[in-house]
Amino acid sequence: MSQAKISIRGLDTWYGDLQVLRGVDLDIPARSLFTVMGPTGSGKTTLMRTINRLNDMIKGFRASGSVLVDRQDVYAPEVDVPSLRRKVGMVFAATTPLPLSIYDNVAYGPRVKGVPDAQTSEVVEKCLRDALLWDEVGSRLHDPASRLSGGQQQRLSLARVLALEPEIILLDEPASGLDPVSTARLEDLMRRLSKSYTVVLVTHNPLQAARVGQLTAFLFMGKIVEIGPTSKLFTSPQDKRTEDYVLGRFG
Repeated sequence: MSQAKISIRGLDTWYGDLQVLRGVDLDIPARSLFTVMGPTGSGKTTLMRTINRLNDMIKGFRASGSVLVDRQDVYAPEVDVPSLRRKVGMVFAATTPLPLSIYDNVAYGPRVKGVPDAQTSEVVEKCLRDALLWDEVGSRLHDPASRLSGGQQQRLSLARVLALEPEIILLDEPASGLDPVSTARLEDLMRRLSKSYTVVLVTHNPLQAARVGQLTAFLFMGKIVEIGPTSKLFTSPQDKRTEDYVLGRFG
């Protein structure tokens, strides 16, 4: 197994007086597709937003324990948060493209970084190809991104993240609201990306976790109930709560 890209120990989080995560321990290997599954309200999104410190924007949020990315504590005083968020990109469940063209949505990040225009065009094409979107939009790059379908907008969001050259991609319920065909394309894309990136998928759908995850953690009421190879978790779970969840008895 690859060395851990993300290592979490004893993670507790609060929003004010409300504790959400409780003693979370996780090791996520480099260049893998790691799934965190659990019902709505179990703390999955909080966990993702803690890894790249997006929760810093929420008043009253606090965390204890350690979150290491490449053995560096992301909450250490010397950490440059904007650099961390470029390294740890995130795609959200509800994706809204920038009110710009398809091209400019992907080019936005490289331009902010000062990438020359000629090189930016190469980056845009590469990222759209990597997001399995180029064949669908390559002839209409200057159309408004808002005209894309829901599934295409999700892949455009991935292309925008890829344009920032991340090492880790966090996917928070990316198939939420998508039709089966778009979901299948997105899941295929996740598998492809995991060959070059560390991909962490959050889902409330155990069937999706079973289809794509190499390793899966079951998060319930803020705690990790069970973690292991996906096939083992679904065929011979060690905890009754895991068994009940994957069999659809709750959630």
